[in-house]
Amino acid sequence: MFKGFNLKIDEDYFARWEAKGRALHKQRKDVVKAELDKYYRSDGQISASKVVNSWFPAIEADVFISHSHADSSLALGMAGWLKETFGLDAFIDSTVWGYSEELLRQFDNAHCYNEKSETYSYKKRNKTNSHVNIMLSTALHNMIDACECVIFLNTPNSVSCKGYIEDDATNSPWIFSEISMTRLIERKEKRPLPQFMRKAYGAFDFVTESLDIAYDLPLAHLIPLDSSDLEQWQSTVSASSQEGPETLDDLYLMFSDFD
Repeated sequence: MFKGFNLKIDEDYFARWEAKGRALHKQRKDVVKAELDKYYRSDGQISASKVVNSWFPAIEADVFISHSHADSSLALGMAGWLKETFGLDAFIDSTVWGYSEELLRQFDNAHCYNEKSETYSYKKRNKTNSHVNIMLSTALHNMIDACECVIFLNTPNSVSCKGYIEDDATNSPWIFSEISMTRLIERKEKRPLPQFMRKAYGAFDFVTESLDIAYDLPLAHLIPLDSSDLEQWQSTVSASSQEGPETLDDLYLMFSDFD
């Protein structure tokens, strides 16, 4: 990861690109689904390393979109907009949330189900749930590290602030984990920066829904972004006729004095 942004945007801003984003998203999901049957070793054990290393096989993305499950349409629309406008590939984190439940179901059926009583062992399910969540969390963190840019969709669905909490907070442990990781991982360059960017940055080294649990959300390190910034970025890129990862340089340059 090279740069992270905190985007506040209207829920219908990317509506016209949702169909395109949904088609791209389906391709991602099909790739993930194809891997599920490969997670068992010949001796019947589950290879955790294989799960983590191949959860996102053959998936390369420029932008990681972190969002609330309730904002799936917004995230899909943004992915379509990024592809059509800039030629950028986006990874939507919910690509794997649903399949984590499917993977957990496979584990539970194989290791927790008692055919005689037709029940699942609560104790064993706690273990399988912990394993799958750790695998998913690690795989997501690897993907964040691999993407050049992370954009967090900051909406009322993803960020809540109740009376007893002064700072931004979220009820989603996944969002909390992802945003916390963007603060902890080492900043790095995915590709060589153009000359003007090297000068600008030369000084730097570069869950269950019923539970009401709030995680304080660290957002100060993410660059604030809104619709006017997106329009400026799009206008700049349109004037230069660029496409692909290089278009991110224009976005970074807009905030070269931020940090």
